[in-house]
Amino acid sequence: MSSSPVASRFSGGVVWMLAASVLFVGMTAFVKLARADLSTLDVMLWRAAFALPITATVALITTGRRGGDGVVGRFRGAFGVVDRRAVVVRCIFGFCAMFSYFTAARGLSVADLTFVMRLQPVLVGLLAPVVLGSAERVGRGVWVAGAVGLLGCAVLLAPGLTLVDGAPQVWALWAFAATVFSAAAHTMLRRLGASDRAGAVVFWFQASCAAVALLLLAFGPGFAAIS
Repeated sequence: MSSSPVASRFSGGVVWMLAASVLFVGMTAFVKLARADLSTLDVMLWRAAFALPITATVALITTGRRGGDGVVGRFRGAFGVVDRRAVVVRCIFGFCAMFSYFTAARGLSVADLTFVMRLQPVLVGLLAPVVLGSAERVGRGVWVAGAVGLLGCAVLLAPGLTLVDGAPQVWALWAFAATVFSAAAHTMLRRLGASDRAGAVVFWFQASCAAVALLLLAFGPGFAAIS
């Protein structure tokens, strides 16, 4: 018996989310290494600088000739967006989330950061019905599963908000701020999924991060040297 399209789409989404989680934790480890020499904005700028060519290539390849022939047509097809307001809001929340997260990575262990970020599904569950409508309201079973998952994460990671550099409560607040902003950004991604392609959304997010970080560094502390 063949699986239904809904079941196939769900299983595919789970695989992508698992892959994203693994890559995100790996990124966190490297961010901690980079933060020993670089500021939060420096790390954000370099991350976006390397990601932009990759995301642009993916967007162009996955779009094909949907936007038409010629440079302008290909550009519109690959990077054009429908819900521009949602893309802007997603970029703002995403930038704030990344800035807070990379700042927290300077003072918290990977285990502590991962545990605090596990609060995100709870916040998404609260935000989604408000932003996206009652159809996104979750049932009691989802809340129970989320609580059990959070408890399991606590048991596995044994977070203690350990002191790495500076007052631990300050870094924990940065991590919680990252969780709140990230939940808002992910809620907007859910909304954008109905109107825009992933490649375009990811490209504009990376482009906005690079532009803002570049401007803040140029008119602020300047660029740090890489060891």
